Amino acid sequence: MFKNSFSFNGRIRRTEFGISYILFLVFIYGFIALMEVLNMGGYQLFIILGAAYWFQFSQGAKRCHDLGNNGFYQIIPFYIFVLLFSEGQNRNNKYGPDPKLEELQNAENPLNDNATGFKLPIAKDFETMGSELVSGTLLTALVLAVASYLLDDDDWVYFSIESILIMTGYLTVLLLSFKFKPLPKAPIYFVVHRAIFSIVLHLIISLYEMYSNNISNINYSAIGGDIIYILSFFILTYVPYYFYKTLKKPNSILLEA
Repeated sequence: MFKNSFSFNGRIRRTEFGISYILFLVFIYGFIALMEVLNMGGYQLFIILGAAYWFQFSQGAKRCHDLGNNGFYQIIPFYIFVLLFSEGQNRNNKYGPDPKLEELQNAENPLNDNATGFKLPIAKDFETMGSELVSGTLLTALVLAVASYLLDDDDWVYFSIESILIMTGYLTVLLLSFKFKPLPKAPIYFVVHRAIFSIVLHLIISLYEMYSNNISNINYSAIGGDIIYILSFFILTYVPYYFYKTLKKPNSILLEA
């Protein structure tokens, strides 16, 4: 359950879709209420809300696939009730294998599933990971500082360029770290990897702004905004991660008995 939640490919059961829908509603209404209480705004909110809708539409598309329909069926009025209560097609269909059978097979053979714990990839250690991340983050922060100097950092143009530069920066980290090879199967590792990149990048940007504006005191009332920034950076890093993972899929090698 909840594997490749942001992918539009494959099928999911109605249980997973129902939980996804509840989580989506709780997050949307809770997040909007929190923003109103804190009186916060900014372009970064669109990234977070966009990620929430991306998650829900991708889950809805996979649920439509489970019923044998195109993902666009979910925009039909009241079709949500079909997605929530209808039984999926048995066996495989043109969109993928039956998720019930997949869950049963994984339960019977847990060793066949991908590792879910935090595990460093082969030939990687914390020192190497740290140096690669810091180098890529510093380069990204430098490019962002130049863009901020050349552009008005209060408009949509800068927001769009900033988002592209952050995604390009993390993609560069992946390319340099894994030498243009397929990514290892270590999902938790890359969650931590992206989180560290996002936090360090925001710290560097904040220190640069404090230095350039001669700010000596920390504004603790802006911590909520800092969290929003870091979360938006973390969401943006998923795009190059997913792109690289999809582009660099390992080649399947058929073995003869």
